[in-house]
Amino acid sequence: MSVSIIRVDAMVPLILTCLVWASAAAPLLPALKLKPLVSSPVELLNCAVKDTVPVEGQQALTVVFSRPVIALGADFGKEDTYGGKIPFSLSCSKLPGRFRWVTTNIARFDPETSWPTDLDCTFSFNSNLTSFDGVPLELESCASTAKRLTTAPLTMQLTTVISEAASNVTESVWSPTTGMPDDELPEVPKDARIILGFNNPVNLEMLQAALELRPKVPGMEVKVNRCASPPPPNFISAHSARSIQSSMQDPATLNQDDTCVEVTLSKPLEVATAYQLLLPAGSSYNALCGPVAKDTGLQLAGLRSFRLPIRADFQMLKGSNEQAWDAVSSPYLLGWLPHGLSADTSVDQFAAQLRICELLNPFSKPPGVCKSLKVASVTVRDKKGLVTIHVPDIMPQRKYLLRVLPSDAILDGFGLPLQESKGAFWTQSARPFFQGPAFFPGFVAVLTPSALPALGWPYLARGQLPDTTCSASVWHIDEQTDLATLVQIMSSQRVQNGLVDQLGAPASVVQSPGEVGSEDVTMMHLALDTRKKAHIVSYGCSQTPGGYRQRSASLQLLLQADIAASIILSPNSREIIAWVTDTSAVAGEPVVQGATVHIFLTRYQVPPRLAGTCVTNADGWCRVALEGTGASGYELGRPVAVVVGPQGDLLYLQKVGWLGQDIVKPYQATLVLDRLMVRPGDTLHVQALVQKHDAKGKLEMPSRQAATLRVSPSWDQTSNEPVYVDSELSAEHGTLHTRIAVPPTATPGTYSIQLLLDKPVKSSTSAAGNEDGFVEHIESTADGATGVEEILQVRRALRQARPLSDKPTRGWTSALAARDLDGGAVYPTSRPRNLLGLRQGMMSVAFATITVADPRPPTADLTLEAPTWAKPDAPVQCKLRAVSYLGSQVAQASMRVTWNAGTAQGSLDVVTDDEGLGSFIVPLQGIPSGKAPATGDTLFVTVEWIGPTRERIVRNSETRLDAYSVRLNVGRSLDTDLPGIYFSPLVEVFNNKDNLAMKGVPVSVTLAPVLQNSPPEGSTPADCRRVQECSIGSGEWLPQCRMVLPCLGWYELKACATDGLNANACSLLKVGRNASEWAEEPLKAFDVPQLRANASRFELGTVAGFAFENPWGGSVFVVWGNKVQPLKTRLISKVEPGHSQISIPAGAECMGGCTVMVLLASPQASDSCPECCRNLKNVPEISRLFDCRSPILHSMQTRLEVVQERSISVTLSIGKGTDSEDARWARRADAAVAAPGEDVSLCAEVQMGNEAIQDAEVTFIAVDKAVLDLLPLPLQNLASAFQLDLAPRLSHATSEISRVHPGAVETVFRTLVHRLGLIPWLPLDTTVTPSSRGLSPVDEADEAFLSRQASAVTYMPRYDRCFGRFCQPLLMEAAFSAAGEAEEFMTMDAAAEPKATGAAGNENARTTAGGRGEGGTSNSPRMASNFVATPLFHVVRTTTNGTGTATFTIPSKLGTYVIRAYAVAKAGGQEAKYGQAERELVVRRKLSLSASLPRIVRMGDTFLAGVIVTAVNEGDNRDFDAIVSCEVMPPASGSNSSIMLSSDKDAKFQIKLTPEQPQQEVRFAFAAVALGTDMIRFHVEDADGASDTLLVPLPCLAPQQPVHIATSFAVRPGFNRTGDAAQTQQSPSEVQQSGAQGGSASQAAQTHTEGLQLPSAVPGSGVLHLVAGVGHLPSIVSSYESIAQSVAGQSYPRGRTSLVLATMPLVMRQYQQQLSPSQSANASTAAASLALLTHERFGLLEFPPDDGLWNERPEGADVLLNAWASWVTCKALSPAERKLVCFPPRQAPYIFCTMHSYHYLHCCQG
Repeated sequence: MSVSIIRVDAMVPLILTCLVWASAAAPLLPALKLKPLVSSPVELLNCAVKDTVPVEGQQALTVVFSRPVIALGADFGKEDTYGGKIPFSLSCSKLPGRFRWVTTNIARFDPETSWPTDLDCTFSFNSNLTSFDGVPLELESCASTAKRLTTAPLTMQLTTVISEAASNVTESVWSPTTGMPDDELPEVPKDARIILGFNNPVNLEMLQAALELRPKVPGMEVKVNRCASPPPPNFISAHSARSIQSSMQDPATLNQDDTCVEVTLSKPLEVATAYQLLLPAGSSYNALCGPVAKDTGLQLAGLRSFRLPIRADFQMLKGSNEQAWDAVSSPYLLGWLPHGLSADTSVDQFAAQLRICELLNPFSKPPGVCKSLKVASVTVRDKKGLVTIHVPDIMPQRKYLLRVLPSDAILDGFGLPLQESKGAFWTQSARPFFQGPAFFPGFVAVLTPSALPALGWPYLARGQLPDTTCSASVWHIDEQTDLATLVQIMSSQRVQNGLVDQLGAPASVVQSPGEVGSEDVTMMHLALDTRKKAHIVSYGCSQTPGGYRQRSASLQLLLQADIAASIILSPNSREIIAWVTDTSAVAGEPVVQGATVHIFLTRYQVPPRLAGTCVTNADGWCRVALEGTGASGYELGRPVAVVVGPQGDLLYLQKVGWLGQDIVKPYQATLVLDRLMVRPGDTLHVQALVQKHDAKGKLEMPSRQAATLRVSPSWDQTSNEPVYVDSELSAEHGTLHTRIAVPPTATPGTYSIQLLLDKPVKSSTSAAGNEDGFVEHIESTADGATGVEEILQVRRALRQARPLSDKPTRGWTSALAARDLDGGAVYPTSRPRNLLGLRQGMMSVAFATITVADPRPPTADLTLEAPTWAKPDAPVQCKLRAVSYLGSQVAQASMRVTWNAGTAQGSLDVVTDDEGLGSFIVPLQGIPSGKAPATGDTLFVTVEWIGPTRERIVRNSETRLDAYSVRLNVGRSLDTDLPGIYFSPLVEVFNNKDNLAMKGVPVSVTLAPVLQNSPPEGSTPADCRRVQECSIGSGEWLPQCRMVLPCLGWYELKACATDGLNANACSLLKVGRNASEWAEEPLKAFDVPQLRANASRFELGTVAGFAFENPWGGSVFVVWGNKVQPLKTRLISKVEPGHSQISIPAGAECMGGCTVMVLLASPQASDSCPECCRNLKNVPEISRLFDCRSPILHSMQTRLEVVQERSISVTLSIGKGTDSEDARWARRADAAVAAPGEDVSLCAEVQMGNEAIQDAEVTFIAVDKAVLDLLPLPLQNLASAFQLDLAPRLSHATSEISRVHPGAVETVFRTLVHRLGLIPWLPLDTTVTPSSRGLSPVDEADEAFLSRQASAVTYMPRYDRCFGRFCQPLLMEAAFSAAGEAEEFMTMDAAAEPKATGAAGNENARTTAGGRGEGGTSNSPRMASNFVATPLFHVVRTTTNGTGTATFTIPSKLGTYVIRAYAVAKAGGQEAKYGQAERELVVRRKLSLSASLPRIVRMGDTFLAGVIVTAVNEGDNRDFDAIVSCEVMPPASGSNSSIMLSSDKDAKFQIKLTPEQPQQEVRFAFAAVALGTDMIRFHVEDADGASDTLLVPLPCLAPQQPVHIATSFAVRPGFNRTGDAAQTQQSPSEVQQSGAQGGSASQAAQTHTEGLQLPSAVPGSGVLHLVAGVGHLPSIVSSYESIAQSVAGQSYPRGRTSLVLATMPLVMRQYQQQLSPSQSANASTAAASLALLTHERFGLLEFPPDDGLWNERPEGADVLLNAWASWVTCKALSPAERKLVCFPPRQAPYIFCTMHSYHYLHCCQG
């Protein structure tokens, strides 16, 4: 490959000669003729094709010529793109398309759209064509004649027909294309809009002139319109039909092309008559297309006749063993009326015309006798176009004939009379089944002892499949049964081995009596021994095809118990608390003492393990501590609870909870960043604060250790390799201070920063059984600095040599290498402990995100203050303030204000005063009522200001509009709609001004019926219409007000409060449900109470109070605690119905927060009122599967937040010196002011209460406010980051979820048997527990339920899929803000940053922002490119008086800096306290300059730019007469400037600054004349010597971006005289010598000549790079880059890709190429990966072997992989290297060729 660089000073033609080494059997280029070699389509040059050439789609026309036709670059930037050479022409010159030269010898034409249909176009070569060097074109005779291009003909398709009239008469179930086989379709009603689709755009004007309707209808006009909006699918609904809008026909709108056309007819078509909508032959439809060759059209028809479109029986079954796939499966027949019924026709009239009969001999011809059946009813369904025909006597697997008699009196929706129709249909056979009761959820049913069905456990059976036997068996469980066996059976749900081997013979068996093909339904009962407490039931079917028995069965567990169990699991402490209650105890003891609780742990395919057993105490509870607190939840398994009561009652709880990873994190940490927005090339400053949890959950200082910050993704984002920054964590304060350098090439975007620390491990005491479950930290491998430094050194070395991904893998990433820290090769050989900083050994303890971007920082800011609330009819006053970051106020600034509220809107102008302050009033008063805003609207205000440097600043505000200054939220202590259940109203009042809750505001509450509500039967109006009233205070925890819904119906709960304006503000809440709503969704469960606390936060040692609504009374069990202490319990044996209160002490178990769970148990209600529901009157509709007298067990849970005080006081002051005057100046309330180069003292005073804290660590950070405001970063509250979160997630499981209503089983089966007698095809739903969604089938009336099972007997409207233009994609607009412009002064100079002092640094330190361009005297020139965003990042210690000080040298950049101080102190032991403070520091001069320049200019630009001069009055209120000058400084002495001032006289201006106008912009005229970067020097000085100098670099770039042009050509290898390919290679010198000595011509050089024409360019504006390459090298390099990028995303190495990358140096060596640094790194990494992927027995592996984390090990050699690896390796080796590999010494690390014999053949003999 050769590269040339040519300086271009003018437009010159060049001849580029490429000397290409190849065989020279081919003639030299000058001897080549110019002729076409290849074409696409090939028929263009195929002599066998005489005339026509077919083209399709957007197929391109391409011709390859034998030699270059144009010079390289001749076609660049030209409008014609032909480069002066037109190779061929098309007669269809209007066809839109693009011609281009792909290379200098390949011409191509691409049509912009698909080739037009019916194309009439010819292709011909330009016979006058010549090459760029004058060689004429030579054509063969067949190519010299023109070829005719042909395309497919035009097609016209019906997309849909839209008719609002048809949709209205059928209520949107009309279809124009669906009907009986003899219907003329599609039908076109009078108002129809016919939507046509074409395969090519048609001109609407030409189409309307050509379209014809045949046969012709007198006076008929065919009108054409464009589809104005996307048509819907063929099935048209009413709303979609109305949504299609067509444009009114206008001749001006028809002259356009489209593929979607809407056609309307001026007159209706004849009923049941077919027409043809035609485009006659010879018609023109598009200027680019030829005429249609033949008639093109489609059929239309008038309205179809009024018939019931009965489906045709087209299957014609031949015997009873066959089944119709579309057979009917219901006696409710669903029919479609295509036009509905007229308003004058009743459904009964239509029903009278229906006849249905059963064909008794369906297989005979003719079928013979047809037995008449009775039509019980005909009803219109929810749509007028659908009817349901009920024929009760329809039976399975029969054939029926349905007939409709004609009648002129029965009309459809269009007034057409009913005509005769008939059709036959089959019914499906009855599906055999064997089914028992089903439960939801799970497979356990808990029944009261008296609730078992008297006859036994029911099963329904019908028929059976061949070779199938269905049966049910029961095993009784008693005290002799092994509980582990029970758990294993029920948790695995497996019965392949049979229950007989585990439980013995079943106590009872019932077998299905059904025979094959039987339609009889039989109910059987499996006998249960009611004396037994538990039963295992197995039911299912066995198939014995070929004598092999296959069993498919379901297992269920039936339990009889008068007890209930609640299991509470704490996944962190791995303890379980069980509470057992007596469900039958009405007046007795509510809890059960002496119950035994067994906890088993189950895993898939692992026998269950008994984890613990406990016996309930006198309070009915006991505790089980699970072993293995350090194990994962998966390792332990899922707990299952088995409870055995004192009387033998058995409970089984399958889903107790999950032992997940709800653990206490070993560390608590946070990251403190100096800013969130970082510019490429800048440095980010990071402080980390870390605390460690001790064994009791308290925080303590961590040990000194190595720490790593991981930044991801990679800065360039081309690889998956994160960026690692290693540092050290201090043990004294638990802090870390470091810097992260962002390279200048970093890709803009969002990056995450993670703090990684070593994972803790179990200490020896913990391993021995320490119950606290906490861990001790891994200390450094060596004490002192050397241990931490060694760990960091090893990590860095390993990261440089490890594979390309850092994701957790199968061992290879955690392997420690035999390392050479001096730069040698690294090969993993062993597995050390956690040195790489990956997830195996380290954990992320803190997280933060930053944004890398290059925006322009603001020079000014605007704040807008608007009230949060205002009245909708009152004026709203807003305030604004304009500020400059240069330190002076912005006076007389003009701003534009726009506002809108509801439909009202307006605008006004505002001018600030001398202080930059302004105010305005939004006039909401007096707006007309039609446009006036109302309560609930929002006032939006927008202020726009063009700042002093002409940047656009916009601020917005929102104001809530409300007629009152307060708003109310109304709730209830129990959200219930049940009459008779008492509740208390809960009202919160919020102040609209500050959005804060107001406590104790008097509130009046009323509960009144809604006027539309009708009282239920049996109650007097007075009972239901009584209004209830009371008064409460807002935010009351226990309001004394009690209300109740007296009846079914709607009620309105209204709360009103009196605000400060003496006006009532109210809120309404609708409650209750009427009888119809209860019927639609009956009562299935009682409302669950909500637990409320009397405070939001509690202090340790105080008592926390809770309340909840308890309608039923009962007993209460309370469990509470945190993650590190054992759970506490409390029993309240009896609570009365009403508002219940409980209290618990917040002791040590609530440190860091705790979780409180309250269980409310209410026993089964008495039967004193069988018709009542727990003594409630006006009972609503109740689900037949719900027993409202059954026991109640509710669980309530809340989180208790405990106050944690970890704050210390930090006071930050800024001073210029030590005298009292400066001390007073430093503590002013407003920002401190200083000049560049001055020294200021920073003092942080750290206290706890009134006591000073010594040895506290204080970190000072100073950040440019303009940078900080780009992405606001508020002062971080460090104490809040260290609030303990120890509240666990308690899980609760109860046996009551499995309790079955005593009558539910009998109700479900009785109902199902009854309905199966009516519809034999019903789906079997034997669920005996209430449905969680919607109605249960047994709660629905028979008629409503059965009619929903209707089966269609007619053709039904089609729901076609949309296609093409009909499917309009929803365009999701994603906006990504790339990095915007940024000022040059944002660049960070790393060398200029002060180094942070470690923990052992000076107590009072001095730091500067000095360095290149920073610091110096206050009058030294300021270099814009050296400005630092964070000039201060410094750490000090406090002295005995609690103060830490630092001296800060003010940087040269003017503006405002935010000074922050973060303090960490040990206060009372190891626990840390935190505090923070901030101040602002304004840096300014008496006279200062700020640049107002573009970031770049381009050659040839002329522009005005300059500086803004600001004067600061220090109390003297004087004027400033200043001179501002400008000078352009070239980069080197004596060099020419790239930017020039327009004239020297314009290089200096005199200005006057006054106190009223302290700012003025001075602009100079510049011209960009050459490439380069000049320094613009601005200087200002007044008569008193106050001055400022600013240096700003300004680059001048080329007028345009680089231009790339390229071509390619083929080099044909030659052959020697024997015809074999040449095998030898010679250098150019050898070839020249061979040629001089008369050597073989087959080894001469081949010369290829290309022309080069440079594009127009400005002299001196750039350089020309020429690159020429030959062979496969470019493709090989590209392939390696692609493979390397794919490997970067892999989580572990792969054998194939590693081998390819490892052999890259050998391959590149053959091309005499040096590897780039990235290529070398990839090859080294791949070589290291091969060591892990090479097995001593099986050779190369595709995946790494097992490292213990994955249960995968290689089982054999991958033959294909190793054969391929041998071939690739040997191809890359030289003969000598190949011999070494084929016959390797014993110490050779890799052996490929000797692995298998065929490897040897491929490699060693190949």
